[in-house]
Amino acid sequence: MTADPETGEWTWSDDGAWCGGFWVGLLELAARVSGSRRLSAAADEYAARLAPRITSPTVMRGFLFWYGAALARHPDTARAAGALVAADFDAGLGVVPPGPDDVTQYAWPRPGACVDAMPGTVELLRFAGYADLAEAHARNTYSLCVRPDGGLLQCADRDGAFSVNGASPNSIWSRGHAWGMLGLVQAGLTDLAAVAADWWLANVPADRVAYWDFSSTAVRDTSATAIAAAALARLGGSYRDAARATVEALMTSHRNADGVLVDGCTTLKNADGIIRHELIWGDYFLLETLLQLA
Repeated sequence: MTADPETGEWTWSDDGAWCGGFWVGLLELAARVSGSRRLSAAADEYAARLAPRITSPTVMRGFLFWYGAALARHPDTARAAGALVAADFDAGLGVVPPGPDDVTQYAWPRPGACVDAMPGTVELLRFAGYADLAEAHARNTYSLCVRPDGGLLQCADRDGAFSVNGASPNSIWSRGHAWGMLGLVQAGLTDLAAVAADWWLANVPADRVAYWDFSSTAVRDTSATAIAAAALARLGGSYRDAARATVEALMTSHRNADGVLVDGCTTLKNADGIIRHELIWGDYFLLETLLQLA
């Protein structure tokens, strides 16, 4: 999940938590590029370890089973997970809502929407044969969570939008906005994705690496920046140039002596927030973006 930037020691989860799919996806992408049978076997091993999570009552199954099953050549597991996610679709709000576990662990609203639940979920639904639900989920999550100025707040319920992990309920948590950008691109909603991308580029610091929240200059979050770069690379055109410049900023100024991406921040909202660390999802999206650009 996270690694100490000085010692390199990793904090592991017992069951993959919400981010285990990125570890599998990282192994899979590395295996494809290198041709390494060892990495390919490791991707299979860890994908199998995630399989028991298929019935977990969490919307984060999009992260777990798109990146950790569909991408990693486990289509049957991915389709089964996608069908279960589709079954939770809230026709009233037009989104896949946070699950009971998300309410308990993250204080996300149910019924409600969360931008964290866009990327991965959109791809998984489409992969499982629910393309109409995938587009509706992304479009409606955007409509519920977007601020008048185009920034994406993290969550929304029937009373309005707000950030849970951000510096304040009305501030833009950088990773949340980046998740939203990527989800819109994955859904093929390029007009909305461009609006979100333009907001990011207009508000990110001049050195292109975001702070953990757009209303704070306390610490950076390289993982949010890597996610945004992945979205920009997929958008193409001038956005692809912005993705390249963003990746160059990460590679130039935010690697430690071992060459790995550090300065990732989970959140400063909670006392147990992790800052300046290597984060597994930051690693994944940095590699994905490098491969997109290559």
